[in-house]
Amino acid sequence: MKVGLIGNGHFGHAVTDKINGIEVSKGRGQNVEIAEISDILFLTVQPSEVAAVLEEIKGRVKDSATIMSFVGAVPK
Repeated sequence: MKVGLIGNGHFGHAVTDKINGIEVSKGRGQNVEIAEISDILFLTVQPSEVAAVLEEIKGRVKDSATIMSFVGAVPK
């Protein structure tokens, strides 16, 4: 099982400290790659980045993947 994380701020670091073997996106260039290989995908991006990240990975996440979002609020 592959666990991936998009968003590597303070919360992202807290998640990676607790889960061994997690694949971490190092930036927008790797978001699609992480989304494609992950069975469990953690989203820990800033609320202002949610729309852009979701648009970037749209259609690239496995149908069977579980997505865990830790975004506090999404602007309208």
